Amino acid sequence: MTRPPAPLLLLAALSLTASCVSDTSPDTDDLRSVTSFRQWHREPRLDARITLSNGSLHILPGRHDELYRVTSEYTGTSVPVAVYFPERGSLSLTKREGGNESSADTTENYSIRFGGHHKASPTTTLALSPAPDVALQLDLVSAQTDVELGGLRVSSLGVNTALAERTTINFARPNPIACDEVVVTSGIGELSLQGLGNSRCRKATVTSVAGGVVLDYSGRDSSDSSASTSLQATIIAGTLTLRVPRSIGVRLTRRNRLLAGDAPKGLLRNGDAFVSSGYEHAAQRLDADVTAMLGSVAVEWINE
Repeated sequence: MTRPPAPLLLLAALSLTASCVSDTSPDTDDLRSVTSFRQWHREPRLDARITLSNGSLHILPGRHDELYRVTSEYTGTSVPVAVYFPERGSLSLTKREGGNESSADTTENYSIRFGGHHKASPTTTLALSPAPDVALQLDLVSAQTDVELGGLRVSSLGVNTALAERTTINFARPNPIACDEVVVTSGIGELSLQGLGNSRCRKATVTSVAGGVVLDYSGRDSSDSSASTSLQATIIAGTLTLRVPRSIGVRLTRRNRLLAGDAPKGLLRNGDAFVSSGYEHAAQRLDADVTAMLGSVAVEWINE
């Protein structure tokens, strides 16, 4: 199959063969919406980079035969959306400002950029096909974000947040493929990753600066009941909460004296680390290495 021309610019009133964009304006002039979708042409992989400032973002699994479907609701004080296709199987969404489009990525990434310094910010819903492998990168500033990745083929996940009021990422269903790594950087905001037991990500790297991070390891990966997970965390004037099923053995190593000195709940000191009862015999384990300055780590045990 031949590649479509690149880049292709899609505006609200323009429809092309490879995709469809529609602009719906209700009776009131206050609220408008723009929708774009593209069929899945058996692309095996999608590199998705989502950049959002001052808005609300919802990501969820979509239809198998649609590579993506994105709907953005905005007001007259927000900025309409332009869509580019730098390469086949990739998408770049960017804002129009002052009549000019900002530059789009020329790499094979799926990127969304809009928001900015506006009185009202857009609310965007992005549905991704469960067919291709997805490498997902989220860069969020002053945004409210809800992400449901359950059932998607997530090969890697990166999250950068700053001044974000709330960021929630969930794996409600098992990931069909193994995930290389989760990399999280959070500053001055609250971030929660739920259902990491379903993510099949065997390694997580977390940096939190003046923010709160919750890692929930609920969910069961039936493909490998003996798998272990590692966590490398750096906490600076922030908090880290680990929510762990009681069936998982936990070993926590702390690398800084400025971290609160008491043993986390349910853990006993063992040399330079804290371990849960039965850690050595647990079928699934979590090995956490935490470096902290003026930070705290808590463990909450959950029943499954």
